Amino acid sequence: MLNGSVCMPKNKDLKKKISIHSNKFTLISIHMNKHLSAALFCIAVCAAVLFTSCSKDDSPVSVSVTGVLLNTSSATLYVGDTVRLIATVQPTGATDQSLTWSSSDTTKAVVNSSGLVTAKSPGSATITVKTVDGNHTKSCAVTVNPVSVTDVLLNTSSATLYVGDTVRLIATVQPTGATDQSLIWSSSDTTKAVVNSSGLVTAKALGSAIITVKTNNGNKTATCTVTIAERPISAAGVLINGVYWAGCNIDAPGTFVATPESAGMFYQWNRKKGWPSTGSVTGWDYTTPSGDTWAAANDPCPSGWRVPTSDELDALLATDKVTNVWTTLNSVNGRKFTDKISGNSIFLPAAGYRDIKYGSLSNAGSSGYYYSSSPGGSSLAWSLSFDSSNAVQTNLGRSPGYSVRCVRAE
Repeated sequence: MLNGSVCMPKNKDLKKKISIHSNKFTLISIHMNKHLSAALFCIAVCAAVLFTSCSKDDSPVSVSVTGVLLNTSSATLYVGDTVRLIATVQPTGATDQSLTWSSSDTTKAVVNSSGLVTAKSPGSATITVKTVDGNHTKSCAVTVNPVSVTDVLLNTSSATLYVGDTVRLIATVQPTGATDQSLIWSSSDTTKAVVNSSGLVTAKALGSAIITVKTNNGNKTATCTVTIAERPISAAGVLINGVYWAGCNIDAPGTFVATPESAGMFYQWNRKKGWPSTGSVTGWDYTTPSGDTWAAANDPCPSGWRVPTSDELDALLATDKVTNVWTTLNSVNGRKFTDKISGNSIFLPAAGYRDIKYGSLSNAGSSGYYYSSSPGGSSLAWSLSFDSSNAVQTNLGRSPGYSVRCVRAE
């Protein structure tokens, strides 16, 4: 509707001003010539009136939210999976499109500000989207299933250890994202090898054992065969019951023989001259060596080594810490001494001895004699003697030629 007036002048020779007043207070001035026809004048007036009637307020109109929709009302996931929920605000032209997301149990599933849901642990959770305008909501029920174990792998299927050695077996549950990663370890023979809860295997005695790992979920298994072998006898020396023993006998003064089973040379107590362990000898000195210990100047051991004391022989013979058995190494008879804890061992060949009077060779292959540096009297010295039945420390004469096995000098 228009609310205005039109003024029509009667003097046709003059230019007149026609004012049209609208409800918007718009002033339109039209100067009419006396020759302008009445029809054109009316058209102009009508156009002006229509123009003014179309003017309006440009202020925006707010459209309220009436609801919200989700692309799904339920979802099933496995631990670690994700799914994006899509929310649509109603009506689509609503002014405020902002949303908030929440989870009823964040230990089971979480959701971020864009609707991305992540499964955390087996169970269920309700994911809710809510409009900021009007607090309209929609929910999706999320079920989280565990990832089942399909297999378990070990980093090795066999291992060889010496007594006292350890090895860690590494188990990998398949698939890597399986929910239950727990394992159970066991040994088929705990007298030979034991295994702890983290897969650390310890060799206990010679023999073999099968180490098995089993998954709690699915009872999947993998095995490793562990062989506990005899530790090689080292020529470099080994620690036995607190004493570091050389791996071989003395040959010529200052040198070791090449192999543990080699007899080396014989020595008289507190004398540095070596005598061969085979054949006959000349120039044998049958006198009794003197001294209250084996003097360092007469010690035939190489640098860094020395003749053992009586106490160190006792440590080697301590049956609660060391086993000793009659055995053969590369066809040579002798006695093997093994530390019960570490499994370290030395082999002492039964080289026999050279007698007091003539230096004749006796008992080679059937018995062994090894000097200590400790005297047992003016003409005696403490010595280790053994045969196939036993090994003992006894007080023997100083003049016979016996073997020497060195210990590391402190």
